[in-house]
Amino acid sequence: MLVVVANSSTFGQIRESARLAVDVVHLKNQKQIRGFVLSAKPNEDVSIAVPKGWLEREDQAAYLKAEESAKQESAKARLQLRDRLKILVNDPAQMRDGAFGFLVRSELERIESEIENPSEQENQFLVLRVNSTTVSSLNFATDANRRIAVWSWHERLPDVESRKPSSLASELKLKKIDAATSPPDLSSRFYVTSEEDEHWTIRLAIVSYRLDKAIEFQGSGEVMLLVGGERPPDFASLMGQMMQSQLNSLLQELTGVSKRPFNVKSAEAEWTKSAILQAEKMPAGYFRATNVRTEPSGNAATVESIFMVKLASGQWTVAWKTSISQLASEQNGDAIQRITNDPQVKAIQTQFEALGGAGVSLDTAIRIGAATMTAQRIANDEFLRFSERYLKQLNSPPIYLPSK
Repeated sequence: MLVVVANSSTFGQIRESARLAVDVVHLKNQKQIRGFVLSAKPNEDVSIAVPKGWLEREDQAAYLKAEESAKQESAKARLQLRDRLKILVNDPAQMRDGAFGFLVRSELERIESEIENPSEQENQFLVLRVNSTTVSSLNFATDANRRIAVWSWHERLPDVESRKPSSLASELKLKKIDAATSPPDLSSRFYVTSEEDEHWTIRLAIVSYRLDKAIEFQGSGEVMLLVGGERPPDFASLMGQMMQSQLNSLLQELTGVSKRPFNVKSAEAEWTKSAILQAEKMPAGYFRATNVRTEPSGNAATVESIFMVKLASGQWTVAWKTSISQLASEQNGDAIQRITNDPQVKAIQTQFEALGGAGVSLDTAIRIGAATMTAQRIANDEFLRFSERYLKQLNSPPIYLPSK
């Protein structure tokens, strides 16, 4: 799938030790590779995006080998995509009208044109696959520094791989760019690569969710409700579950009723299993699931969200996931007001008052509701940014599964 297996004898010497904005792969021969690590798992090869300019300066032989391999791989990838799209277009069980069908047909026209009239595209990065047996250690840049690096590459600043983050950030500031914001998508600056069948299945699932049918489950605890696709969202029911659970926890504390310790890993397995059992009865083969967890003290809410895809083997795999926590005490007046003014929330407030909780309990429930909605919005934004990248073309960017 990736471009080239790196040879540990072909990379530049380590320079002076400094805190960098980029990731560094240290090799056992005391050399290194600088860039942006895409995938690194125990006992597996390391995938790293390397700027072509850096590689050419450090070792021209390695650069020429990687460049030629990338071009050959890109040509093979175009043929693979053409064949897959032809199968898709001619399969009535998979092909649909609307935005999904339009994208598939447009992509088939594009890729056939590229095959017939290949053009030399100037790409900024090469993706190297480094044999794990040649790696001595990995140094990852912080998330903040990685954002600086991506912004710097986007603006094509010089020597991104060797400069300190503060220097790069200062130059970006002169360009009126806030490096703390979400960086742009650079996938168009990579050579395309061929794709494993499992990753192609995941890619189509992401596109189908966004352009055809959004299958979504939401819930609190082990209870997961279908809120996308075949039934309209039931916001009141979800908020009712979450807020009633919160008030019950508060009442238990006031009355001294003991509560069983909360096992996060066990709970995650149960709500995920609940969503899968429901999704198994549906033909789509993918879903997004979001689960709300509140601390018994009422101090915070955590929203966990996943996108899962069913592979040809029948196994479900996580293609994307996030976990967002928000403190109830940090919710501002606007967030609180949105909760209290929502007609669906007003409709369920009476059931909380019937529990006999004091005003402070209801206020805490409202605040935890605001924290939940804030966390949900952040999670939704993350998923939109993730999925948006796959709606431009159907062979880029590569699919990289989250670490388990």
